[in-house]
Amino acid sequence: MNALLDAVHAAGSSLLSPDALGRFVRGLDVSTLDLDRWRGMEAPKGGYVRDVLTTDPLEVVVLVWPPGGASAIHHHQGFFGHVLVVEGLLENVEFRLKDGVLTDTLHAVFGPGGVAYEPDGMHHLIRNADPDRTLITVHFYSPPISDLTGLKILDPATGTIAVLNEKAKSASFKEPREHFSEVQEGVFRYLPFEKKPGAPSHHIHPIVPKPSPERILELIMGYYDEQAHVYDRFDLEHPTRKPYTEKINELVAEAYAARPELERVLALACGTGRRAWSIRKGLGRQYGITGVDISGAMADIANERGIDAINAPFLEAEVPEEAYDACTILYAFGHVPHSGLRKQWLRKVHRSLKPGGLLLFDVFNLNDRHEWGPSALKAYERLSLGDQGYERGDVFYQRTGGKETAFLHYFEEPELRALLAECGFRVERLLHVGYTHRSGQLLQEPDAGAFFVQAVKE
Repeated sequence: MNALLDAVHAAGSSLLSPDALGRFVRGLDVSTLDLDRWRGMEAPKGGYVRDVLTTDPLEVVVLVWPPGGASAIHHHQGFFGHVLVVEGLLENVEFRLKDGVLTDTLHAVFGPGGVAYEPDGMHHLIRNADPDRTLITVHFYSPPISDLTGLKILDPATGTIAVLNEKAKSASFKEPREHFSEVQEGVFRYLPFEKKPGAPSHHIHPIVPKPSPERILELIMGYYDEQAHVYDRFDLEHPTRKPYTEKINELVAEAYAARPELERVLALACGTGRRAWSIRKGLGRQYGITGVDISGAMADIANERGIDAINAPFLEAEVPEEAYDACTILYAFGHVPHSGLRKQWLRKVHRSLKPGGLLLFDVFNLNDRHEWGPSALKAYERLSLGDQGYERGDVFYQRTGGKETAFLHYFEEPELRALLAECGFRVERLLHVGYTHRSGQLLQEPDAGAFFVQAVKE
């Protein structure tokens, strides 16, 4: 840590703005930091310990969090900070306190090398997200905090707001009563995100730094395995998903109907096979369908439906060349975790299609003001995710009440058209289809609706 402190002292006052300090912290290589002094350090059960290294020109403090360790919800007032994860897994939960109601607004997970920004004015808590391993973090605060005097902490269970004094060692309600200068009970109520009226079925859940493509595919597989046996019911009962997927199915059926020579279809990320099966049934045609899906649970259900489903990542699946009249990627191309892999997918699709073959898929619009795109851009900028492995438009998310995390990439139209052209496809039509807003309707506004793309192999 001596080299780190030397760098802080050498940079001096140039680090005293949020942007400058953030760039400095994100540029640190955690593999060079010596942790021997803190490994094995005793910390209170459910809490943490602080070891201040310097307060000049800003505070640098190492925190050690045992499994189960967490801070109380606390209010940053008059200072900002950046938290560098050196070892372990950190969860940062942000809250909003308004009109006497506290609610959580963002959950994010940070692994080694990940940097969490703590702006002035935020309410948040930090906890060790790994049940088995110690978490070690380095915090950088400006102006430096000589002690915890005046720090407000909140207890959602009782609606208590307490103010710490100079004796407090941590932002915790486990501190002795004499470590508080003020305690007010029942001054707010806590409304968890998932219990808010109209809470969405899914929520953004960043993972920082962005995991490897291989790890992201593992996450997606776990996400779909978790819900394989309820997925069709969710599709058919959800008030926005049902009309949206039905409209996309209708557009695919229109494209197939215009091709009487259609004999064989490749359904990538076929899921349970329900949509491919229902499109074929509605057309009254008997073309063959080959499915590919990363989820074994999903592929099993597809095979039971009579779809010839391969359980494998698409790039590993054995798919014959120039064998298919059409390929669909429904509600799934955004799951491909990196721009380079998206090119590999499209080039493999291109090889699998006959000359003039159809590619039909839908993706989310980054600029859709009714969807996650604008929120994803705000998170991308506020958390400096571009410096931590993200591509513009990347989103990690969870089903509300679920445990597994999945990934989507949101697209802009120029990006999409350029990608298709580079991979040998000509766009025949690109439509905007309402999802959360005017679900299932064709829209004319560029900042509304998901994209449905019909392209041809050239």
